Amino acid sequence: MVGWTGIFLNVDLTRKKAVAEPYDTNLAFDFIGRGGFAAKIIWDRLKPGVGPFSIENKLVFTAGPLTGLGLPNSGKLIVAAKSHGRPARQMVYTALTSGPLKGAMQDSLKYHIMLKKYYRKRGWDERGIPNKITLKK
Repeated sequence: MVGWTGIFLNVDLTRKKAVAEPYDTNLAFDFIGRGGFAAKIIWDRLKPGVGPFSIENKLVFTAGPLTGLGLPNSGKLIVAAKSHGRPARQMVYTALTSGPLKGAMQDSLKYHIMLKKYYRKRGWDERGIPNKITLKK
């Protein structure tokens, strides 16, 4: 996929240091899409108890798998971070950077529920891969 290069660029603004780090491409396919990919990165890399306004919070920029192909709406970018909501809702929120919903916040939980319904309706498994019945059609 063009939008995924297999490399994270970790930028530490305090130390003025950037390090390129490879990642397993299965991670990208397991959490397909800009929002799911960003949420997984934050989940894995944010220490428990870090507050949303802490210097240790992560600000993650992710592109989708079709970025760079020149398809309509495929060049979008997500900016994600831990939210400041009630403790039960302190999850990742993301903002779209372009299009008619520019700046709109996306609730990660609602996104994943919607994504599961979409996959099920298309006859795909939870990773977005067509099941055997769908492939036979």
